[in-house]
Parts: sequence; C-alpha cells; structure tokens
Amino acid sequence: KKKFGESSIPKVIKVEPKRANAMKMTDKAESILNDGASLLQNGKVTEAEAKLKTAFPEINKAIETDETYSKPNQLLGFYYFLNSMSPNDKNPNLTRGLAIVAFNKAISLDPKNATAIAGLGVVFEMSGKKAEAKTQYQKALQINPNESAAKEGLKRVGN
Repeated sequence: KKKFGESSIPKVIKVEPKRANAMKMTDKAESILNDGASLLQNGKVTEAEAKLKTAFPEINKAIETDETYSKPNQLLGFYYFLNSMSPNDKNPNLTRGLAIVAFNKAISLDPKNATAIAGLGVVFEMSGKKAEAKTQYQKALQINPNESAAKEGLKRVGN
C-alpha cells in the first residue's frame, strides 16, 4: 500500500550536463570499440585498427568533459588492450601496461566498477599473470555476480 503523498511515477535521476555529455561520448566510443573488437576477432586487422583509432578521441573528450566519471577510463583500458592484441602492435607489453593504468584509474574513480576490474583481470591473464587475473575476476564477481568477462576469465584461469 502506498502512503499518502507517494507517487506511482518513478523518480527521475538528474544527471549533470557534463556527465550527460560524457555518457553520450562513452556510448559512441563503446560502440566503436565493440565493432573494432569484432573486426579483430575476425582477422580483419587493418579495418579493426582503423576503427579503434576513431574511438580514442571520443574517449579523451569524455575524460576531459567529466574527469570523475569512471567509464571513459574503463574504455581507455579496453582501447589499449584491444590494440595490444593486434599483430601489428610493436610493443604489446607496453600497450597492456597502458591498459592497466587506465583500468586502475577507472577503479580508483569507482571501486565498484566490476567491468573495469574484470578488464584488469583480462589484461593480467593475457600477460601470463594468472594469479593476479584470478584475484581480479573474483573481485569483479563479488561486486557483480553476473559479470560475464569475469565468469569466463575465471573458467580459463581456474577457480
């Protein structure tokens, strides 16, 4: 039963204009990254690299627009990680290091960002650091038991 004065209309969450703008930019960048990842998985390296390059300015604009928003740094981590997976990356260890920095920044801005924590786990796993990967996957699943990257990663590195 509703109490007097309660509305059946859901409350609207007010988002600051700079956060709203950063969210739009991250949505665009995330879509580009997903397309780039798909191209990379399908062996279309040149197309993937061209696609990924277009995400970088969107991510940077989002970071500059709202420095307190975790997701652009999370996407920057994925950007670097995907680039490290390209056979044309001359120094994948350095590129993965940049991904780690970006994921850590995202996590420092939002310690409950399970996607960034799982992303950090993936980078550790691909760097051969399975124990560190497992720790990150477990952390991500404590926050969000449905985090698919963490679930899949934990299966790969062993429960």
